[in-house]
Amino acid sequence: MITNEMIEVHLQPVQEKFIRISLLQNFFVKEGDNLVRRFRKIGEIQGNTIGGSINIDANSTVRRTCSIEMVVTDSSFLVSETSKVWIDKWFRVELGVRSLKTDNIVWFNKGIYAINNPSVKFNSSTKTLHIEGLDLMCTIDGTLGGELGAITKIPANVGIPGVLETAIWRLGKISKTQTYIEQNTSPLPYDIEKTPTDTVYSILEEIRDLFMDWEIFFDETGRFIYQKIKNKYVLNPLPNYENDIIAFNFLEEHDLVNDYNLNYDFQNVKNKIIIWGKQLDNGIQIHHELINNNSDSPFNINKLGEVPKTIVDDNIFTVDQAEQRARYEFYKHNNLCEQVSISMLPLYFLDVNKLIEFNRPEINLNDKYLIDSIHIPLEVDGIMNLTAHRVYPTVRKE
Repeated sequence: MITNEMIEVHLQPVQEKFIRISLLQNFFVKEGDNLVRRFRKIGEIQGNTIGGSINIDANSTVRRTCSIEMVVTDSSFLVSETSKVWIDKWFRVELGVRSLKTDNIVWFNKGIYAINNPSVKFNSSTKTLHIEGLDLMCTIDGTLGGELGAITKIPANVGIPGVLETAIWRLGKISKTQTYIEQNTSPLPYDIEKTPTDTVYSILEEIRDLFMDWEIFFDETGRFIYQKIKNKYVLNPLPNYENDIIAFNFLEEHDLVNDYNLNYDFQNVKNKIIIWGKQLDNGIQIHHELINNNSDSPFNINKLGEVPKTIVDDNIFTVDQAEQRARYEFYKHNNLCEQVSISMLPLYFLDVNKLIEFNRPEINLNDKYLIDSIHIPLEVDGIMNLTAHRVYPTVRKE
């Protein structure tokens, strides 16, 4: 939850910033008849970090990654089983800004990371340690673990939340207390079978991709999330109906942006969506079409002619799946796919797949956008880069 204090410290004319790295020991405990991963804090590093960045990408398998450069002050920073840098060590990165109002440091948790690819640079004037950090997805996607090791079968018609919970708990070794799985009432439409060299992530990915607008990721606390993307924006909502929260509004009075870059994709426009799914054993071919014949739309077939997009996917087993896919593709392709890239003063509380709003009518940028990626520099005077795509509103049917 974003608080007023979190916003206020970023709008201060003077900002004193801090970096805190907590060292974590990775270990396993029994949970029922299964072993799950836990972390315990074993130390803290402040004052050694001299550079690096944190990257958050909604379209990447491993959503949160980082690169950190530290000064080596003693042998505990060198790679060995007894040092701060080893295979079983993880770390948490927190960025802080001191509040001028309270004199307290407001901390922002930027994720839990496995140590990857450490390297030491040494010469007559410099001794530095460089490490990469990967979030918990790296333990189930094959990077630092996650291969199934045996043929794994999941039968059709079982509930999707139950399959995900079992996969992430039993196979991924993630505690049930560190899992949030939003309810999806649709059953698994077909049998899933994976080979021994497939990964836990491949199961989660296949289930996620059955229905559009869902995401799987680990958040900054290390919790596994399966949920619908929070991009809901309705022009005429019911009185008790809530649109998804706007994380930040880039109003002129506190516009922190140094540079805007707007891009439009004319090739994205498709006004006829054709979905071909699987041909069932009874001979029925799953099929659905959507056509833009809305006279108010600048992209309708009477104005542009027919511009089709055809999807052929044997993993579409039901008419409901085909309709959902058609609506999703229709939503994606009846627009110019406006994207904005901005360079700005850092806002540590922002995250990907969160809504933001702009108010720059002079460049036709005055709508809601969903954040795609964030690059946060660890240097005190660094500039943050953010990319986002425009979210088009829907109109509730009366």
